[in-house]
Amino acid sequence: WAPDSYRGLQSLHFSNRYFTLPRYAEGEEPIPFSAEIDPKGILETIAKEKGYLHLEDNAVSFYEKVPGKNGKRQVYIYIQKKYIFNYVHTQVSFLAIPLSGQRYKMVCKLYSICVLSRLVEKVCQNTA
Repeated sequence: WAPDSYRGLQSLHFSNRYFTLPRYAEGEEPIPFSAEIDPKGILETIAKEKGYLHLEDNAVSFYEKVPGKNGKRQVYIYIQKKYIFNYVHTQVSFLAIPLSGQRYKMVCKLYSICVLSRLVEKVCQNTA
């Protein structure tokens, strides 16, 4: 295994797939795509036409932490657009998939992203 590179620095690449092949579902029931992820039903149509499954393991949640009405409580809401230059909290897992010859492939799987602060984004907008 070797890390990815981003702007000359070592990095990890996290991703998730929209679909799982039925032979890997192990009896898990498919879940519908949310309206935020598939507003026009395109992914749902592809899944039906190709026989793919969208499972809970394929879902990635995007949230933003915002102050509640009383200023103390924190509320998590779904965000529809992706922001850059923010402090985020991610939920990930690392999988070691066996290959032939006692070799393994490491997969970094993304489960959720929560924007904790937009401070960096705001500073960048003010200095631009």
